[in-house]
Amino acid sequence: MAQIKCQECGQPYNNELASCPNCGFPTSKTSESSLKGVSETVAGTKGLSQNLQPAFTQVLTGILQILLIPYNLWVKAVERLALSCNNRSLSLAHIDTPWPFLSFLKRLLLEFLFDMATFLAYILGPLLAIWRFFSYLSRWGDYEGAFQYAAEGFLAVLLVIYLLPVLFAICRDLFQLLLLPLRKFLNWCLKPAQTFDLNIRKKDGFIE
Repeated sequence: MAQIKCQECGQPYNNELASCPNCGFPTSKTSESSLKGVSETVAGTKGLSQNLQPAFTQVLTGILQILLIPYNLWVKAVERLALSCNNRSLSLAHIDTPWPFLSFLKRLLLEFLFDMATFLAYILGPLLAIWRFFSYLSRWGDYEGAFQYAAEGFLAVLLVIYLLPVLFAICRDLFQLLLLPLRKFLNWCLKPAQTFDLNIRKKDGFIE
């Protein structure tokens, strides 16, 4: 066991002790470990403070993106309607597929009707909410709290209208899933005859 002198009082003592038995001054190793622990704690606190702002920003951004999902779906529907107008996708003369009428029905249902309903939801929806508000007031205006009930109904209708693009998008995706068997069958019908497993036997010059 080595002896060291205390840096405070100068008395010798065992270096394995955490502090001087005479004055209680900590040894150099204890001081270094304490300073290291303090520095690590300060570094961790600094790293946490640096990560708080990006984490808070990401939380706010994620919440805002979730709230804007119906509006973003409405914007996508408007873009698809404009693209179909420029491409004339609903014109039979511009449909060059083996099944033109089926392709027309698919585009009519998936690329027009759902997008049209989504587009009109934000155009006619607020007008419907305003009409309902004033019609309720004109009918129940003499009763106490009629304005509050009308305002609550107006806000509820606006909320439902705002969420309608989500409902139409879900219905559109489900309808596409239902069409998958029909698409597979049509693709199977387009295969050349050589790929079919047909049992053709020749008998007396005739094909059975």
